[in-house]
Amino acid sequence: MTDWRKGARAAVRTSLQESARFSEFKRLNIWTKSINAEDLPSIGCGIPRETSGRDSHDSTARMMTLAVVVKRVGGDLEDLADDDAAEIEGLVMAALDGEGELPELTETTYSEDNAGQSSVSTLALMFNVTTWPADPLD
Repeated sequence: MTDWRKGARAAVRTSLQESARFSEFKRLNIWTKSINAEDLPSIGCGIPRETSGRDSHDSTARMMTLAVVVKRVGGDLEDLADDDAAEIEGLVMAALDGEGELPELTETTYSEDNAGQSSVSTLALMFNVTTWPADPLD
């Protein structure tokens, strides 16, 4: 049952890419541990977790955690992250808030790494997205 995960990732990636704010950003594999300064700013999304549970005898809810990660270098990083977060929340909610899906922003984290020549910021937004697919036992 991975079609809805692929569809959700594709919808969010398209929404981010079409946004004027993020259109020039490089696409980021959110699982990459290190990144070069020339690859910044970058943005990406992924699904690190999915759970499921029975709602009733004939209904199962699937809940995935969708992460959107932004990395930047230079500038007033924390202020940029605040603006990025507001834009991302609106884009993800619009991309996924449809028939049969219920997105909810559950966590936003921000950090800066000052170990290199320039500070690199990482902004991560976590969304829980719930859907109720057809029961696989039917």
